[in-house]
Amino acid sequence: MSKMKRILSAAMAAALALSAAACTNSGSSSASGTQGGDSSGTSSTVSSGVELTGEINKYGWDVPKETLKFSYFYADDDTLGQEEENERMAQVASVLKDEFNVEIERIVYKQDPTERLNLMLAGDEYPDVISGMPDAMAETFIDQGRAQELTPYLEQYGQNIIDGFGDYLNLLKDDEGKLYKLAHSWGHTTDVMGRDFAIRYDMLQEAGLPMYDSFESYYQTVKKLVELNPTNEAGEKTYGITAFSEKGEEFYKTPLAYLGLYGVSGGTNTSGGSITHYYKENDDGTITYWVDTEEGLKVAKYINQFWRDGLIDPDFQTKDYDSALAFMSNERVVGNIGTWWHSYVGGHQIWQTTEDDWTIDKRMQCVTFEESDATPALISDNFIRTTRCIITDKCQNPEGVMLYWNWEETPKGVAFTTMGPEGEDRPWSIDEDDNCKMNDWYWYGKEGDTSFMWGNWEEDMGNFNYWMMAPGYTPENRKDNPGEGWASPVVQVNAWDLIPNYEEMDESKLEAGQIVNKLNAETSKAYLWDQTLWTISFPADSPEKIINQDVADHLASAWVKVITANTEEECVQLFEQMGKDLHAIGLDDLVAYQQESLNKNKAKFEGTAAAE
Repeated sequence: MSKMKRILSAAMAAALALSAAACTNSGSSSASGTQGGDSSGTSSTVSSGVELTGEINKYGWDVPKETLKFSYFYADDDTLGQEEENERMAQVASVLKDEFNVEIERIVYKQDPTERLNLMLAGDEYPDVISGMPDAMAETFIDQGRAQELTPYLEQYGQNIIDGFGDYLNLLKDDEGKLYKLAHSWGHTTDVMGRDFAIRYDMLQEAGLPMYDSFESYYQTVKKLVELNPTNEAGEKTYGITAFSEKGEEFYKTPLAYLGLYGVSGGTNTSGGSITHYYKENDDGTITYWVDTEEGLKVAKYINQFWRDGLIDPDFQTKDYDSALAFMSNERVVGNIGTWWHSYVGGHQIWQTTEDDWTIDKRMQCVTFEESDATPALISDNFIRTTRCIITDKCQNPEGVMLYWNWEETPKGVAFTTMGPEGEDRPWSIDEDDNCKMNDWYWYGKEGDTSFMWGNWEEDMGNFNYWMMAPGYTPENRKDNPGEGWASPVVQVNAWDLIPNYEEMDESKLEAGQIVNKLNAETSKAYLWDQTLWTISFPADSPEKIINQDVADHLASAWVKVITANTEEECVQLFEQMGKDLHAIGLDDLVAYQQESLNKNKAKFEGTAAAE
């Protein structure tokens, strides 16, 4: 499993039916008709001057008489090549054309999305829709008049979206109350796993050690397991932990989250979604950057102890996701401090397919605990996330695009978008009650196929095909029943993971990954916190935007020096110097901007913000 393909699934949303699922290829903005949230499916309704057939296909889409065509750039992935993606999407595109009468040109680049978007602006060449773009780039398009105001199209054709966003839609409006952008991968998180302290469970059992429940006991456990298992089977030295990205950023992010500090997306990576900055919220409502807290110093000294005792991979600074994955699967580490799916993908998911004698005990067990009186903040529930969707000024049929987006918001729309067409030989199908039903092999694997890997069928079957407005998580109007529109045993869904009620399943037949998920749930707790109101949006000319990037860049290098200090005294000195340097860069201005944004977002969400 990988992050972009985490056990696949579909999502949530309502059992809102939709006649509004049809689109148009007319450039007219003076549309007539009664689409939007109307579920009646009236025959021969007219939308934007284009007639709909009234024929509702099995996916709940009202097929238009004339082919709906538009183009979009998927800016949330810089690893996709156009030729390969066209080949991968061929079957889904065929179904869209034959059963929906829709043709969408999906544009991808193996290039940093921000670089590509800037080139598009410079050349005045960009598609009708851009999806998954960093918020800062959305603001740039808006500032230059390259994005269309969405309110009239939402009000007429996007009722599902309006209901799904609820009051969170206010946070995307500008100070004049206008709406030019919508969130990508939006919704209330249904994740039950977040950051954790993981351990090789088989080694823990063999050593006869109890399960740890604090920073100190985890440190002692890792130290003991490395002592008992100094090398892997190939004779290579083992360590306690390594880093999966960004020069060991998880070494401060995860412990800080355990101490109750809040991680805020600073928009410093290409997708805009990296949780870069951590803040402590004080009793009086003010906030303090983590380098100015006792908790920050505690974490620095804690990780430095691992380093000084030889428990951190000495090459952690050069590790990226793939190399760290290989390092873990080659049994070079006994633990992991960071994101749960790193341990999942680098552990049993590889071992189960490469070792004939593999058993479920050989896994990375994910564990959470409460280190202090503060409630941990291990899973961020950011309803609007940090990437955006816009309809550009190039689009001649924004009404049609909005109708398609409105359909994507439904359970079947999300299932189709994230898993491709339905069918008994596919991950999902439509049952007799018209619900999305996950087929048995999704839960129990393929009998006799020990090489079965989630990523293979997800890629082969067209997952995440034309993702624009399908919610990644639970819409606001479905939070009380996130599994609505889905058949048992599904109780919660998101675009990557399905969460079942295990009591309704045959546990003896569960696929290994499902068993590991169940076992992880026994030693971990979902400590969620609502990050939404902390979301920062930097105007294109904002000086804080530059400071934001400068702070992130300095942290990346200074943090490495702090945790690789030769003594604790040196670690403390370097930590204090890091704080001084960040303040010299302009940290105080960034904190003030974050505080102002937080207060402003609270007012916006409550509908009390006055236009400035």
